[in-house]
Amino acid sequence: LFFLAFCALGAPALTVGSGCSSEAQASQPTTPDEVQEDRADGALASKLAPVRSYDPNQSLAPMLATVQPAVVSIQAGSDGPFGAQPSGIGSGFIISADGQVVTNHHVVAGRNVFEVELKDGRRFRGRVIGSDPQTDLAVLELEGASALPTVGFGSSEVLQVGDWVVAVGSPMGLSQTVTRGIISAKGRGSLGLYQDGYADFLQTDAA
Repeated sequence: LFFLAFCALGAPALTVGSGCSSEAQASQPTTPDEVQEDRADGALASKLAPVRSYDPNQSLAPMLATVQPAVVSIQAGSDGPFGAQPSGIGSGFIISADGQVVTNHHVVAGRNVFEVELKDGRRFRGRVIGSDPQTDLAVLELEGASALPTVGFGSSEVLQVGDWVVAVGSPMGLSQTVTRGIISAKGRGSLGLYQDGYADFLQTDAA
């Protein structure tokens, strides 16, 4: 699954608009005594920090209409004596109009036949052009692709614990599945990846 951050401070994790409300709210002290108490406690920062709000009744459909065309389902297999044998499924997202797709290393590892399907039903054969077991990321290149819908990268540095995220992917082969959650933690490591991977993953409850 791949995640989109929205209603965050700054750019989203994938550069798409969410249409979420981000009106800042600041509570003001009501008496001088309260101000003095806050200074003593070092709590003025919490009063000055803007609060971002999200209305759960607001539909995410407009944002998803922009993103989902670039989210793909991947059938991964291996050549055998009786032809290509399917052995796994995965998700990815298109980052270039000529067909570069980011997916997971564990989807492509040990496999050499890939069929990639877009939301509109178009299908392409793909080949691995890069893979990194430490981050569990890989890049496929689609054969004969052009003018494809894309999404761009944002910066995870601006994300904060508690920011809303959306996951779009193909769990158990159920393509274009959408779930919603929050950033639960940052800087996670020791996830059992190759040589323990990098200690800089986002944890979310969107799955």
